Amino acid sequence: MHPDRRHFPTDDLRSGAYESWELEAVDPTSRVVGLAVGLVLTRAGAWWWTLVCGTRRPLVLVTDDEVPLPGWPNLEIRSSGLWAEVGINEPGEHLSVDLEAFGVEIDEVDDVFGSGRGVRCPVGLDVEWHRSGKVESLDDGHVVPARVEGEILVGAERIELTLATSGSWAHRFGTGPWPGPRSRTEPASEADVAVGGLVVGGWAWRNDLVRRPNGVLSWRSVLQPRRDGPPDG
Repeated sequence: MHPDRRHFPTDDLRSGAYESWELEAVDPTSRVVGLAVGLVLTRAGAWWWTLVCGTRRPLVLVTDDEVPLPGWPNLEIRSSGLWAEVGINEPGEHLSVDLEAFGVEIDEVDDVFGSGRGVRCPVGLDVEWHRSGKVESLDDGHVVPARVEGEILVGAERIELTLATSGSWAHRFGTGPWPGPRSRTEPASEADVAVGGLVVGGWAWRNDLVRRPNGVLSWRSVLQPRRDGPPDG
């Protein structure tokens, strides 16, 4: 079985395994836009997140941590106001994400960790990741650097991503509770380019776009105190 494909059948997940796909993209044009997508399968069910942030724009979130587990070997999920699929089109080379959902626009990142309330809006993704470099091994999986193309829809706005957009996908799996999002601290040469945050499955973390000293844009992820208590997934 290729490492990008789903490893655990539903019964294994319910017995205490976890599996996750985390995909990211950064459009480096003058209107910087960052996209972060995640699908986590745990014994408690499936968790989904989509985060869109950028310069001079509100933070947009789609989150749901009460999604029924998809049947083996699918990565298509459905719940109220959410349809999404992670496509393993060519393992190790080409992944895609399709999304039709309702999310919220949030003006201040602190509201993500507080009320979580915002203005409801439709959100759509039709985005593809193409491997662009060497695969990096993790203790529980791997990370693949990628070039990204496709469309992000937020309300009536259409954001085009070209292959100048950089990104990555990470596939992780193991036994026990999901160990949480990848924690990454990136040195920044100036103020954060754009700020974001997520609360999913009891986990809370800042997910900010920063500009490193060499000028490259990347994500900085830092765990926050859990709003909902320790996750049991």
